[in-house]
Amino acid sequence: MLFVVDRKDLDYQTMKEYNTFQKDSANGTRSTRELERRLNETDIYKKIIITTIQKLGIFIQKNKQHPIYNKHIVLIFDECHSGHFGYAHYAITKAFKNYHIFGFTGTPIFFR
Repeated sequence: MLFVVDRKDLDYQTMKEYNTFQKDSANGTRSTRELERRLNETDIYKKIIITTIQKLGIFIQKNKQHPIYNKHIVLIFDECHSGHFGYAHYAITKAFKNYHIFGFTGTPIFFR
């Protein structure tokens, strides 16, 4: 599972909260390279991978044919109103083939 946040400071804060609830349940990513390393691990389904929308976007741009795209994955977006629109959403849904997406927001979105 990927838990995607919209700001770097939420990366660490979210990991800390998950690990307070359940010890060693989540891994943060300090860089796109670390995100890639975590997605290459064989035990990917054992821990929640927390990353930013920016790191995920860079990963997708640099890894057009990554094996993770064909695995079943859950993508959870925190504050989805601010970072998961337009091109970001298009790139993610185009890259991943077998996924479920959930988005959380505390900010109402009004469509006209």
